[in-house]
Amino acid sequence: YDYEDQYLAILSNKDYYDSFVREIHNIQQLNEIKIEDENLDKVFRRQLYIAVIGTLETFLSETFINQINENSEYFRNFVESFPQYSTQKILLKDIFDEYEKLKKTVQKAVLEVIYHNLDKVRNMYISTFGIEFPEISELSKAITIRHDFVHRNGKTKDGEELEVSPEIINNLKSTVIGFVEEISTSLKLRNCRVGKGE
Repeated sequence: YDYEDQYLAILSNKDYYDSFVREIHNIQQLNEIKIEDENLDKVFRRQLYIAVIGTLETFLSETFINQINENSEYFRNFVESFPQYSTQKILLKDIFDEYEKLKKTVQKAVLEVIYHNLDKVRNMYISTFGIEFPEISELSKAITIRHDFVHRNGKTKDGEELEVSPEIINNLKSTVIGFVEEISTSLKLRNCRVGKGE
């Protein structure tokens, strides 16, 4: 698997905040479509719910990867605080080889992170960027629901069908927007590139 190609593809999008705004706007427009068939409507709303969480994951990953690539202090903070690296032993004779491979090692690590694991992502953002991270409890519940939509076709482990409606999607969208705005403000993302999708 070529991690470097995926990493470079993420770095090629410097407008990751604007991409989030555009995608949320597209989901909003889709959510306004009315489908008469009730079963088809449920399938459609489930996909929109999944898409909202997907925009959040994409924003969190693209923001993190771009920021540590552009800022050497953030890169160092990540290396010094990432739990997997704290137990890794390096022989002194190998230190230069390991240093030369460090960027590729970090690329692989950040691409393997599951960015809907908000507990882990929160710790990464706090220790790498030194910022406050928004409250995650409400979104963590939404991610569990998204998991049920993806893996159990909209049912809980107990077989109960989950409700989904345009209002529920709008509420989730508002929660995600507020979450992203807090992070964007802390990292001053909107000062540079905001405006292309609003």
